[in-house]
Amino acid sequence: MLLHFSALAAGAVGVLLVSGGFLAWKHVGSWPALFGTAYGLVLLAKVGLALPAFGVAGVNLLFVKPKLEAAFDHPGAIPAAGVGRRFRRLVVVEALFALLVLAMAGLLTDLQRGQEAPLLASRADRLTMTAPADDLTVTMTMEPALVGQNRLELAVTGADGAPVQTLTGVEVSFAYLGQSVGGTRAEAVPLGGGRYRLDGNHVSLVGPWQVEATLRREGRFDAFAPFRVEAGAGGRIRPLRGETGFFEQAVTFFNRNSLLLSGLALVGFALAWYAAAGRAAWRAWHLVPLLLPAVIALWLGVGQLRTFSRDFTPALFVTNPILPDGASITRGRELYQANCVLCHGPEGRGDGSGAVGLEPPPADFAAGHTANHRDGDLFFWIQQGIPESAMPAFGAKLSDEEIWHLVNYVRRLSARGG
Repeated sequence: MLLHFSALAAGAVGVLLVSGGFLAWKHVGSWPALFGTAYGLVLLAKVGLALPAFGVAGVNLLFVKPKLEAAFDHPGAIPAAGVGRRFRRLVVVEALFALLVLAMAGLLTDLQRGQEAPLLASRADRLTMTAPADDLTVTMTMEPALVGQNRLELAVTGADGAPVQTLTGVEVSFAYLGQSVGGTRAEAVPLGGGRYRLDGNHVSLVGPWQVEATLRREGRFDAFAPFRVEAGAGGRIRPLRGETGFFEQAVTFFNRNSLLLSGLALVGFALAWYAAAGRAAWRAWHLVPLLLPAVIALWLGVGQLRTFSRDFTPALFVTNPILPDGASITRGRELYQANCVLCHGPEGRGDGSGAVGLEPPPADFAAGHTANHRDGDLFFWIQQGIPESAMPAFGAKLSDEEIWHLVNYVRRLSARGG
């Protein structure tokens, strides 16, 4: 019975791992929910208690079971009683950890699922920030200033401090800076008296964000008011600081590398389970059900790695470190005039004097396609050039900081042209 128990136990563990992994993905769903909710932390504690139990089981499988097999095959050659006592002690230790795991599982049933639970530091507050926009001033208020649903109010005043009521509209964009995943835009509702409101779940991930208000003016170019905020691991949104905390860095790291890390973990598990199944199987046919978790993990892991490989560009891991404020736009304009206007033209429409005869023609920033690309994409195209085009590399001529200023100015040309 003891010799057959390894195969039975391995099969049970395989079922637990597959079902537990699926339920964890379904009930948690994101790294912030794993690290920042009571459900996620209890789940981590449960996994932490399960690992020693699996370690003890591994000792039994790799070291104790071979001795039991030898004692069974060669009675008297190996003291079976001593091996049996060691096996029983390890089983008791494993059972204690298993009971603690069951206790954590019971606690999880009384907690709100991670996908639906509020983050731990979720105390309603109000965030107020002010930024210039050409000759205007924009005051942004966000409430309750937590990850998820928020009410954003913008108050626009002129140089004299009086409300500006002549704008034709205000659009607000939200860009997650922790990873190049694109952004969202929404039109704010005018309330009168130079005030605008926007409700929605726009700041949805832990990490750094850029919130930018675009002010549309009749007969003049748009004005822009950028703000940078940070959503902490506890869910609170605050002005972006110079340094982020450990948990925020951890969540950002996992967000950036989730496909790579999960793919490697699944493939590693598949290989380890394949080796363990070979040791646990008492008959050849035992391998058929025992290898099923390895096959599932390998299929999922290879799929994750293929997706990561297909979508990978250096831009995925690059964040624009420079706020597109007035100073950055001014510096970017100077660099554009010195390096780009010959081909791209003064307004970025690809109609410069040097554009004649170029194939493909220089990009028209006003055509709208720039909004479909990450800041990191623009950065690397400027730095390294674009193959099979007339776009040269400026990495040897411009510093990284100068290229980021140029990226910010190109964004302004695109928004202004659109």
